[in-house]
Amino acid sequence: MTTTHRHAAPWTFRRFLAMFTAPRRRFIKVDILTGREAVARHLFGEACHWSTLDMLEYDNTPRLRGGWLAEADRRIAGGPKISTADADIAEWYGLTLTQWDGMSALAKVDKREGYAQARGLAS
Repeated sequence: MTTTHRHAAPWTFRRFLAMFTAPRRRFIKVDILTGREAVARHLFGEACHWSTLDMLEYDNTPRLRGGWLAEADRRIAGGPKISTADADIAEWYGLTLTQWDGMSALAKVDKREGYAQARGLAS
């Protein structure tokens, strides 16, 4: 039995050199969001229920990002972060928003439960 070129390895000198001259894969550029941009993207994601198409539109539309960046700035720069339900409870107890924000978590739970019982919402 003789060996012919059909049994030889598929490597040729030309293929061997082409392996070293082939263009290399480049790393994908990864953008890291600033805190402000991350807040804006998260707010938009919550508003659209994390719809993939809406998120792609957000990522590719500077005007849309600008609007949500303004909303993020407003929320970041705002005073105490209090939900409207907690604001209603604080008002019912005669507390200011700053006083409510300064309370411990356990005290807030007690106030919420007392409010719910007084309003007939607790079971």
